[in-house]
Amino acid sequence: MEINLKDEPEAAGQYNQAVKICVEARDEGSKALFERMIQDEERHADYLEAQLHSIREMGIANYLSRQL
Repeated sequence: MEINLKDEPEAAGQYNQAVKICVEARDEGSKALFERMIQDEERHADYLEAQLHSIREMGIANYLSRQL
């Protein structure tokens, strides 16, 4: 999870660059797609942060037992 969380900002940054290119090209459809992908990356980062917080709070054994 920590590795995935570390990769999230890079992915969002790449999507932001793509949005800028779409704006310059006046491609509203692709721009909207990349904006949704940015939102998805942000939600994914929030989820990972919450899961890592839970692991720190309750310990890995208790966390895993609740995942079943």
